[in-house]
Amino acid sequence: MPSALDRIFKAYDVRGVVPDDLDAALVRRIGAAFADWSRAPAIALGRDCRLSSPELAAALADGITARGADVVDLGLASTDLLYFAPVRSTFPPSCSRRATTPSSTTA
Repeated sequence: MPSALDRIFKAYDVRGVVPDDLDAALVRRIGAAFADWSRAPAIALGRDCRLSSPELAAALADGITARGADVVDLGLASTDLLYFAPVRSTFPPSCSRRATTPSSTTA
């Protein structure tokens, strides 16, 4: 039987309905896990324009910094910018809160 996390973790991203599947507490834990997994000294973070993005981006940043990594906040950012940022800088991984689905769903 699939768990709640199986519903939100996809092959290449995390998607879910806010706040039913994703909330600040869970996103904070995801940020911490991503920082632990990547072992990167800094992680680029971008977000989209949905109303829940600032809260979830802040939670993700809290989780990342709690594990000792720095966050480079790109603010509102396109997917292209997030793909480009690691190539042109010293921070390899990047995280985003992007909209390709309905406004209540995060990607």
